[in-house]
Amino acid sequence: MHTRILLDEMKKEEEAFPDIVKNLRLEIELLEQGVDEYQTLIAKLKSHEDQTAEA
Repeated sequence: MHTRILLDEMKKEEEAFPDIVKNLRLEIELLEQGVDEYQTLIAKLKSHEDQTAEA
């Protein structure tokens, strides 16, 4: 995923800006969790729509 590449690049900057990099890492993790939750909800919605269409 692109965020993993970004995290690898941020390792280089971590020594100079440790607090900023730490905060960015946390924000990226939260964004990834949000995307995962969104994808799960979309899958559930599609499943429900499929079940409704079959009925």
